[in-house]
Amino acid sequence: MTDSSARPALTVIRHVVRPLWHPSDEGVVVCIAPGPSLTYTDCRLVENAALRGVPVSSIAINDAYRVAMTAGTRYSPDATWWAGQSWISPTRGFPGHMYTLGNVDVPAGVLGLGYSSTSVLSDDPDVLATGGHGGYSAANLAFLQGPMTIALLGYDMAPDPASGQHHVGGDAPGQKHARYEKWLGRYKALHDALADRGVQLVNCSRRSAISPDDVPALALEKLLGL
Repeated sequence: MTDSSARPALTVIRHVVRPLWHPSDEGVVVCIAPGPSLTYTDCRLVENAALRGVPVSSIAINDAYRVAMTAGTRYSPDATWWAGQSWISPTRGFPGHMYTLGNVDVPAGVLGLGYSSTSVLSDDPDVLATGGHGGYSAANLAFLQGPMTIALLGYDMAPDPASGQHHVGGDAPGQKHARYEKWLGRYKALHDALADRGVQLVNCSRRSAISPDDVPALALEKLLGL
């Protein structure tokens, strides 16, 4: 289990007083993972698009909310993660949507969902297919919001080639790292399952080990019409 209290602090600009939440309305949901390629600038692009009226909303996964502070949804599949954030509470003063998996030790305001470790994609609004990790199940959560497009951002699925770090802002000492090879092979099936339901899955990550043959790559600026 990650020792979240030991995670290095991130430098963020706290200029937004409320999170942005626009129902998908046949638009875009951006799943924002805390991979090392995630930048504050990219999160601002999503924020500014929403302010211009683009039908886009976002889900911040785990520690990504510290960079994507205006994401209307915060999600961590690990219920204990919510209680382990000693440096900043992800629930305090947040009026948006918050989700986890399971219903044990769930903080007030966080909705615990059921989960399936065998399904490729769940159509049940109370159940998420996990795919073995939070980034995958977040995409299922995005699907349940009814968008036409789901975009992945910060899904490096590999350490930073220069620093060797696995997370934006650095890794906590002694943190266990992901089984990327096992997880990478599941995104093709997810892409195809979404396509069968008329939903496009694209990868807008600045750097990613997910093959473009499995999930097509698309520049974030193009997705947002910039």
